[in-house]
Amino acid sequence: MGNRDNPKDWKASETILVYKETGLETDVAPYRPIGLANTLYKLWTRLITNTLYEHAEVNSLLSNMQAGFCKKHDTIQQLQNVLMTLKDAKLYEQDIYALIVDFTSALNTTDHDKLRIIMFDLGLSTDAIDAVKNLYYQAHTRIRLPLGCTEDIPVLERGTIQGDTLSPFLFLIYMETLLHWLHAGNRGYMHGHADTSTPNNKAKNCTSSRAFADDLICLSGSYPNLRLQAIKFTQCADWAHLIISGNKTKVTCMYHSDGNKTLRGNTSVADFAHHQLANKVLVQGQAAQFLKPDDPFPYLGVHITMDLNWTHQLTHKFWQP
Repeated sequence: MGNRDNPKDWKASETILVYKETGLETDVAPYRPIGLANTLYKLWTRLITNTLYEHAEVNSLLSNMQAGFCKKHDTIQQLQNVLMTLKDAKLYEQDIYALIVDFTSALNTTDHDKLRIIMFDLGLSTDAIDAVKNLYYQAHTRIRLPLGCTEDIPVLERGTIQGDTLSPFLFLIYMETLLHWLHAGNRGYMHGHADTSTPNNKAKNCTSSRAFADDLICLSGSYPNLRLQAIKFTQCADWAHLIISGNKTKVTCMYHSDGNKTLRGNTSVADFAHHQLANKVLVQGQAAQFLKPDDPFPYLGVHITMDLNWTHQLTHKFWQP
């Protein structure tokens, strides 16, 4: 089936732009593209998605650090995983660092050639790869605007057609190289209660990242490891042609260890963190924006601080009557 061309009508779609963020409505950035595809096309991609997802699940192809678009996983569970890691650092008096990454149009920058390489490396069959390849061969879309539709725009080497079930799954596959690369070498945060006497246990009890689709937070237990993770992140993102938003990517930390107390002396936690991290952690050549340990950052709809102070969340406008 993967070697046969799908009907050309299946590969034609209309794209609508959904306004999702605050900002000028005349600006393109706040809009998100959603593809309105042929119904039979969507039924076909649903069959492909179900087959590929079942294969990935049976063979454990998807990282347990990823929760987006995965069965039996949701934002609440992933949020709890992040919070439990922060609590572990506090309970076992360990330092913890976080790099909160913001991608620019992540699904729209997916490189088709790199995606096929990743699918092959994960062990997916050539029939499956060809089936996905054929969906995007000579595919085209038109942007629906208030005054009518644009001319046909070919979907060439980048992006997925958002609007079917396959596109989110393909993005999960695309993220696997990054998540595996971040986990390699056990540079993430090592849980304080963990048995790390063997390499297998060490990897099992290391939290290198937590992802919900493209909402990604990288965690480390030391400043050198954080710097190495940022380098690895840059290398992988450059290879995959993922684009990072420098002014939205954040870096922060929280100190709990006696070693850090000795090192910083009379310097406050906030001042020492600023000295250590501000303009020091680079991702794709851009300095991640520094956050103090008590500064909130949004993750999956909740305002988190590294010192687990919930004042910001409780006073957020969402909670106001």
